[in-house]
Amino acid sequence: MLPFSTDLPIHPAIVHLPLGLALIVPALAFALLWARRGVAPGAAWAVVLIQALVFAGALAAEQTGERDEDRAEAAGAPEAAIEAHEEAAEVFVALSGLTLGALALGVALRQRTAGAPALGLAALLALGALGQGLRVGHAGGAIVYGPRAGAQTAAWPAVGGEGGGEGGGEGGAAEGDDDDDD
Repeated sequence: MLPFSTDLPIHPAIVHLPLGLALIVPALAFALLWARRGVAPGAAWAVVLIQALVFAGALAAEQTGERDEDRAEAAGAPEAAIEAHEEAAEVFVALSGLTLGALALGVALRQRTAGAPALGLAALLALGALGQGLRVGHAGGAIVYGPRAGAQTAAWPAVGGEGGGEGGGEGGAAEGDDDDDD
């Protein structure tokens, strides 16, 4: 018997791997571009491996997100917020895959003239993937914490957890609240 509940959504745990690693890949890709011929082959391929983990993690996050979508809807998350998160995630997965391909090509060709453009493209794609990853995370946060996260405590109950929903919980706006926050 496991010492923890297995009915918790796994998506929130999975998403942190690709997003965390996506933070460092642009710097590593630019470093490879700058010193491409002076980098040991093992170190260069380690950067490709890190990007492969970003891509694999993004695919796993996409799959677990689809599995947990009904749970988010049942918790009161708006359909539009879920759609925005899902669409942003699809772009992140695509950018992560393109970055992996360009990075692998650049590392394979790094001793040749063609290696520089491939590594340059990989570095730019890695920056794009990072930016998109931040959008995905923000959209996911809006699902969990509501559209005014930061201005109040959870507007929507945490996916799989308890919460006050709209108007419930500490700091949430009560129904019929006459405050005009605009």
